[in-house]
Amino acid sequence: DEYKALATGAPVLAQAIATIDCKVVQRVEAGDHLILIGETQAFVSRPDNGLTYFRGSFGDTAGLMR
Repeated sequence: DEYKALATGAPVLAQAIATIDCKVVQRVEAGDHLILIGETQAFVSRPDNGLTYFRGSFGDTAGLMR
């Protein structure tokens, strides 16, 4: 399946390395930005290499966590 549901019922991508479902507890206006402060309701992760983007190139996190 392409999607699955967290314990909270939130739909997430099934192949995601990590997912976080948060409840917004505070909104802060900062100039022309809106910062949302969240309280974690569910967190799921699995071991794998994450995608990176640095200086115009994509890579992964292999070798960074030793």
